[in-house]
Amino acid sequence: MSSTSNTLSYVIRYFSPNGLAEVSRMMLSAAGVECVLEIPEWPQEKPNQPFGRLPVLIEKNADGEVEMVLSESATIERYIARTYGFVPTGPKQDVYQEQFCDQTRDVVIAFYNRLTAKPEAQEETISKFDYLLDLYYRVHSEQLRKNGDNGHYFGDKLTYVDFAAYNFFKHMCLQASKHDEAVRSQVLSKITPEFAKLIKTVESDPVFKSYVTENGEVASLVE
Repeated sequence: MSSTSNTLSYVIRYFSPNGLAEVSRMMLSAAGVECVLEIPEWPQEKPNQPFGRLPVLIEKNADGEVEMVLSESATIERYIARTYGFVPTGPKQDVYQEQFCDQTRDVVIAFYNRLTAKPEAQEETISKFDYLLDLYYRVHSEQLRKNGDNGHYFGDKLTYVDFAAYNFFKHMCLQASKHDEAVRSQVLSKITPEFAKLIKTVESDPVFKSYVTENGEVASLVE
C-alpha cells in the first residue's frame, strides 16, 4: 500500500450498506480507510451520477478535495483492490481472480432473475440458477483446494475474490433469504468444506474484525 493511498478517504454513494456496494465497503474496512456511506435522494440525484446509476465511489485527498468520481460496481471493486493490495502476485493470477469474481456475480444475477421471473419462465430461471450454483461450488472449491485449502483463493492473504466469496454467502444467507428462504437452505445444504473454511478465515483475519463486529458473523450460519 502506497503512502499516498493512506491519505485518501472515500464516500460510497448507494441505496444501502448492502448490495452492490458491499464488497467495496469490506475492502476499505480491511484497509483501515475512512469510508462514509451516502444515500442520495432518488431519482432526483440520478442525473448527477456519471452513468445515472449507483453505486458511485468518490475519492478525496487529505485536504478533502474530490480527486475522482468512479461508477460501475465491478470497476470500483477492482480499483480498491489494486489500490490497497488485495490482489494476488502476478498478472495471470489477477486475471483468474477477476474471472472468479465475475462468475460469482453471475450466480447472484441468476438468483434475482429467478426471483423476478414471470410464471411461464420460472422453471427455466430456477434451472439456470441451480446449474450456476453447482458450477460455482465445484470450480471455486477446486481453486481453494489447489491453493492448499488454507481459506484463500490465492496465496496466504486476503484478496479481492476472498471478499467476493464471503459476500456471496453473507448475501445469500442474510439478504436473499428475506425474499426466498428456499434459496438460503439450498445454498447452505451444498456448501463445501473449502468455502466453510474461507468464511472462517476471512472473519478471523485481524484487519477484518471491525467489519465483522459491526455487521455480524456469517461463519455461525454455515456450521
